[in-house]
Amino acid sequence: MASESDHQSFQNEANPAPTICGPVSATCAAVSSYSNRINTNFSSVDVYYSEATARYQSGQFTLEKRFNHGLQFTANYTYSHTTDIISTGTGINIGYPNDPGCVTCNRGNAYMDIPQVFVANFIYETPTLAGWNRATKLALGGWQLSGIYRAQSGVPFTIYSGLTSSWQYSASDWAEYASGVTSVHTHPGNLTYSPTLGGFTGYLNGSDFNPAGPPQGSSGNTGKNPAGSFGPGVNTWDLGMTKNFAITERYKFQFRWEMFNAFNRVTFNGPNNNVASGADFGLINSTNGAYPSRVMQAAAKLTF
Repeated sequence: MASESDHQSFQNEANPAPTICGPVSATCAAVSSYSNRINTNFSSVDVYYSEATARYQSGQFTLEKRFNHGLQFTANYTYSHTTDIISTGTGINIGYPNDPGCVTCNRGNAYMDIPQVFVANFIYETPTLAGWNRATKLALGGWQLSGIYRAQSGVPFTIYSGLTSSWQYSASDWAEYASGVTSVHTHPGNLTYSPTLGGFTGYLNGSDFNPAGPPQGSSGNTGKNPAGSFGPGVNTWDLGMTKNFAITERYKFQFRWEMFNAFNRVTFNGPNNNVASGADFGLINSTNGAYPSRVMQAAAKLTF
């Protein structure tokens, strides 16, 4: 499956400051905001354009099987790649390219790019235990067990230098790779908790990047969401069990118990992505609110 979107709108700075200064400081910010603009009669000038593009390519696979004795499952796997120039919608002061001086240089992995997604679900109905005594059948027979398993890649993130050396005004130039490095290296299985820093270290290699930042006049060579820069992935189970009780021909009762993130796995947010943060660079100190800690709930329904 493949698709392309053209003429996406975005806003860009039409009155930037060419090569301004080195590390950001109060003096540097003042110079870049006023006296170093292309047209010094104006400060920031936003213009809307419709030249951005986006591309999506994927392979999608589905396996479905129904067994005897009340068992069925479905599994879906998607391998995809999404690239774009602008990943955010346009509006007041949003939708800017990272590098306003070279719009096409902003093409890279989209912020919504999730390369691998695997989702499986199952339903199993336990035997009704016909022939057993009534109490045993009520307690153990006729339950419906279900579950949903999700495993997917994390979302991409950009590595920033924390410096302003080119067309930027807010320390948002991209980082500069160290000599011989061409991609970001992450280590999701090598996290170490640091009480001093208040988070987990070890996710990124600080040695992948030049701490001095990009050369004067450059926006950095890592680019937007560079290869390998994906945050922690998702690995979670949701489970449920349901039983219907036929009290009489007219009255029926249903009991349902559900667990979301049943095994209470932690899903982390992305790491600190600013090389100028020193020891905090690469630090993970928060969890992803979209995948909270285990939640359990019970429900009952009477029909008549």
